[in-house]
Amino acid sequence: MAESKITHVGGETAPRVSAESVYIRHGLYGFAFVFGTNSEAAENQIRVSATVFCSPQHAKAMLSILTNRIEAYETTYGEIATGPLQPPVVN
Repeated sequence: MAESKITHVGGETAPRVSAESVYIRHGLYGFAFVFGTNSEAAENQIRVSATVFCSPQHAKAMLSILTNRIEAYETTYGEIATGPLQPPVVN
């Protein structure tokens, strides 16, 4: 797969976050990806690090790109092991 030639501007000042969790919400006009880390205060709480909103079209494009990137990763490094998926607890 050919890599695109995009120049990133302003990356030095853009916040970088780490996420152990992502909660995905959707409505008629778009998707919200809520990224966070586990809270030390309570087992069932997530400390939100960033929320990214996008159109349904962008969400579907991201799915396609992420699928391709994961397939390329696994071709190079082997299958990514995942544990059993559990539904999130949302209050």
